[in-house]
Amino acid sequence: MRYINHLRRRIRDLEQEAAELSQRLNMLLADVDMNIAENNDLRVFQQEIDQQVQVQDALNLSLQEEIMQLRMLVAQDAQQQAPPQRQPELDAEPKPELKPKPEPELELELEMIQNTGRGSQPSTSGSAGMDENTSPPEARGA
Repeated sequence: MRYINHLRRRIRDLEQEAAELSQRLNMLLADVDMNIAENNDLRVFQQEIDQQVQVQDALNLSLQEEIMQLRMLVAQDAQQQAPPQRQPELDAEPKPELKPKPEPELELELEMIQNTGRGSQPSTSGSAGMDENTSPPEARGA
């Protein structure tokens, strides 16, 4: 009889352990299902990101090609508009830079503006009426 009681306790313990293991198995299976669903969602997300990257790469390539074409057009335009370059070895001496002289009417107008409020009249001989105080800053070296 002791042996039968011992076996019955052992059966109860094993049934209880089987129930606990069954609960753990169900929890683990639920976790696996959740992980599979999350994995699938992440794969879809990764595919979407990969597609976006491909579109951006294609757009970048297209923009780079367009930039190169525009640079080539600008270079061609600059070459067409540029005056012919003289070879430096052909020029024995460098020529001094010539600054354009203002037209007499503009010089007279400039003199009138500078003399406004000073009571002096503009001269008719260009800059002859300008002294150190009335000449433009460029002429004084400032």
